Amino acid sequence: MELYNYDILIEKAQNLKRKGTVAVAAAADKHVIEATLEAKNNGVAEPIFVGDDSKIRKILRNMGLNPSDFNIAPPAKGLNEAETAVELIKDGSATFLMKGMLETTDLLRPVVKKENSA
Repeated sequence: MELYNYDILIEKAQNLKRKGTVAVAAAADKHVIEATLEAKNNGVAEPIFVGDDSKIRKILRNMGLNPSDFNIAPPAKGLNEAETAVELIKDGSATFLMKGMLETTDLLRPVVKKENSA
C-alpha cells in the first residue's frame, strides 16, 4: 500500500475497524497535546497522556477542554514517562507509542530493553 500524503493516511486510519489507543510519553506540552487531539478528532486514535498530570490538566484547561474527559496517567511508581508508556503497551491499555517532549533515546531505551522484547 502506497501512501502519497497525510490525507490518505488519515483516511486509511479512519476506515480501520478498530481504533488505536496511543500512549503519549511526556505529554505535558501544548503542541504534543494538540497533535494528539488532532488524531482523536480525526477518529484515528484515543490518547493516554503520560506525564505530569497537573501540567497536562492545566494545558487542557487552557485549551478550553475538560481534563476529566481524558485519560491522564502519571508515571508509575519507580518508572519514568517513557517506561510507563511502554508498560501501557505491554499490558494492552495502548496499541502504539507516541513521543512527546523527551529525547528520542529516552523514549527508545525502554522499547529496546531486553525484558520488553516479545
